[in-house]
Amino acid sequence: MLSHLSGQPIVDRIKVKLATWEGILLSIMGRVQLVKSIVHGMLVYSFHIYRWPIRLLKMLDHWIKNFVWSGDIFTRKICTVSWNQVCLPWEFGGLDLKSTRAINFSLLLHLSWKLFTQDSQCS
Repeated sequence: MLSHLSGQPIVDRIKVKLATWEGILLSIMGRVQLVKSIVHGMLVYSFHIYRWPIRLLKMLDHWIKNFVWSGDIFTRKICTVSWNQVCLPWEFGGLDLKSTRAINFSLLLHLSWKLFTQDSQCS
């Protein structure tokens, strides 16, 4: 498991990225695309290896939600669409965003599957 202290630098870098982007100038789909490509991309490697503390994942999800809705991580906007609906796939009317908890869990399951199904211990 990733400790809170070793995960904090990554979280801080993501916070700086989200806070410095001019999200208010982007459409909601532009903000969604930034989150999916940049923020999730920054997390994927460590998500493959470590189980992150729930507290850090909740904090990241909170910032991502605020950024997508308002363009600013510090501004909370009341919306008529639930976040769970937004995180649904395109086919079901969502924006295909994934929660950081779901991404971390699924990538760790993938690692477990690879470890249990590989033939040799060296490859």
